[in-house]
Amino acid sequence: RTRFAQAQVLTSVLTGTGEVFYLGTDAGLFVLRPGAETWQPTTLTGLQPADAVWAVWVDAADAETIYAGTAGKGVWASKDGGTTWTAMNEGLDSAAALTINKLAGDGAGHLYAGTWGDGVYAWDGKAWSRFSEGLSSGAKVWSLAVDPKTGSLLVGLRDDQTYRRQGDGP
Repeated sequence: RTRFAQAQVLTSVLTGTGEVFYLGTDAGLFVLRPGAETWQPTTLTGLQPADAVWAVWVDAADAETIYAGTAGKGVWASKDGGTTWTAMNEGLDSAAALTINKLAGDGAGHLYAGTWGDGVYAWDGKAWSRFSEGLSSGAKVWSLAVDPKTGSLLVGLRDDQTYRRQGDGP
């Protein structure tokens, strides 16, 4: 049994060997692999509580590809199941933009980051760009999902509790 100070997000992905769970906490990102009885830290641990992992998105087409959004250190990517991490913050130029509350992708190369105070950003493979047309200034993203039928991005905002639909990504 593993205890965590504060869990922020739980997500899973089905692999050839079973379901893998990822838990974002105030202390970093942890993984529970098929057959394991305890959570194991990934190398994205040891963050300060103000930099907690608030968002996780795993590419269902490649379960080794994981993206983690933090509360102040932006987005981090791992292409090897969480062994090594690379910051991918080009274009996230403010404290609000680096505070990633939600991540969503479509498995076809589109990745979106919902921030806690700077709306939505889209990743083009090299940098993030604002993707917040129609959202209020300072939008705090509460939920984020890609519609699998249309590819449209669905955005839920904390401030006014409404959902807005964005067009296709970059």
